Amino acid sequence: SEAGAYKTLKRAMMFGELWLTRRQGLRGYVRLAEAEMPLARSLFERALEREPSSSEALAGLGLTYVGPRKAELGLAVLKARALPAHDAEAIARVRVTLLRVLGRDAAAAEIEATFGDPQTPLARFVAAQLLLAPARRGRRVAPERAALAL
Repeated sequence: SEAGAYKTLKRAMMFGELWLTRRQGLRGYVRLAEAEMPLARSLFERALEREPSSSEALAGLGLTYVGPRKAELGLAVLKARALPAHDAEAIARVRVTLLRVLGRDAAAAEIEATFGDPQTPLARFVAAQLLLAPARRGRRVAPERAALAL
C-alpha cells in the first residue's frame, strides 16, 4: 500500500542526509519506484514549489524524465531550475544519464569525468536508481549490476 511504502521510504531516507521534509517529495519517490512517472513528476514539482532549493526533489524530478521520449525535456527542466549547491553531484549524475539516453556520449563523458564514486547519500541513491533503471522498464538486470546498486 502507499502508506506502507511511504513509511518504509521515510525510515530509509532518515538514515543519512537523504531526507525530504515535504510529503510530496516522499510520495514522488514512492511513485517513481512504482514507475508512475506523470504522478511522480507532479509530486516533485509541488515539492520544488514549496522548497525550490531541494536537491532531493530536483533529482527525483530529473529521474522521471529518463527515457527516450522525455530526456530532451528533462535536460531543459534541469537547465531552467537553479541547481542546489549542496548536492550538485546528484543532479549532474541525472543530467549525464539524460545525455546518454539522447546519444550525446561525448557531452556526458565530459561531465562524468569531473566526479568519481558518489560522495553524498543523494548521489549514491541516484547512482543506484540509474543502475536499476532497465529493470523498471521491464528488462532483466544482471545480478552483478543489481549488486552494485546496493
